[in-house]
Amino acid sequence: MTRLNGLTLFTVGIGVLFLPSDLVAQDLEITIQKDGKTIVVPSGAVPRPPSGRTAPSQPKPPGTKPAPPKAGAKKKATKPGDKKKKDAPATTIKRPTKPRAPANPEGLEVMPDPAGKITFNLRGHPWPDVLEWLAKVSALNLDWQELPKDYLNLVTRRSYTVEEARDIINRHLLNRGYTMLLDGEVLTVVNISKLNPAMVPRVQPEDLKKRASHEFVKVAFKLDWMLAATAVEEWKPLLSKNGKLTQLASINRVEAIDAVINLREIHKMLTENQKDNGDGKGHIVKEFELEHRDVMEVVGKLEVFLGLFPVLRRQVVEQ
Repeated sequence: MTRLNGLTLFTVGIGVLFLPSDLVAQDLEITIQKDGKTIVVPSGAVPRPPSGRTAPSQPKPPGTKPAPPKAGAKKKATKPGDKKKKDAPATTIKRPTKPRAPANPEGLEVMPDPAGKITFNLRGHPWPDVLEWLAKVSALNLDWQELPKDYLNLVTRRSYTVEEARDIINRHLLNRGYTMLLDGEVLTVVNISKLNPAMVPRVQPEDLKKRASHEFVKVAFKLDWMLAATAVEEWKPLLSKNGKLTQLASINRVEAIDAVINLREIHKMLTENQKDNGDGKGHIVKEFELEHRDVMEVVGKLEVFLGLFPVLRRQVVEQ
């Protein structure tokens, strides 16, 4: 028999008495009578039920210090994000956004010598100042809407012509996604990603060797045996990040825009592959068997592909 605050409960056997956690938390006194003996048990000593419920913790008296950790106790494992990880060591060095020392104004006072050549002594000069100086020594008007926000370091040991000087500076602009375009007396600097292709000067493939290496131009390459779609895919690795290839399937040509130095390589490769040595081995010829095609439809496509617009059709009709 068990007495709980005036309530008597009957139990069978000795067993163990379990109380709900909400009762254990109260200041209760439990009296157990067995074999004529009376046992008084504080409620806190009664085991809690195995249901998983736990009693709320009792508040500690003020000034109570936390118990020291037991000897040999393991430290709590830290979870990811508990402590900020140290940054990995840098593997590259980035160029500072500002020069270490102020730019020397004397570098922008250099003018062509009696032979028409100039030297570079630019250290930490911002691009607007550099291009204003270049336009001045070139006797051109400068036009631009946006420029790179960094600076230019360029010191040379020998002198260059004004045209060579523009090409050298244009190479640095190309590395930053910009280029210079010369139209008459106006020198225009543009962001290539926003460039209107109509502004780019057109050059014939055979004239590429006469142009400055870093001049930005466009060229139409005529193909003898290679298809334009195939050429576009195979030539992509030969271009810079600023270059662009466009296939003109109807006339089997490829329009290319890039720096002259890259377009020269494409022209050289194309010339060597399409060169006829007189033995008929200069062209790669493939044979295709067509079935269930109208002859005049095929002739029409061949006329466009081979550039034989009236001749081939007339020969077929006469036969």
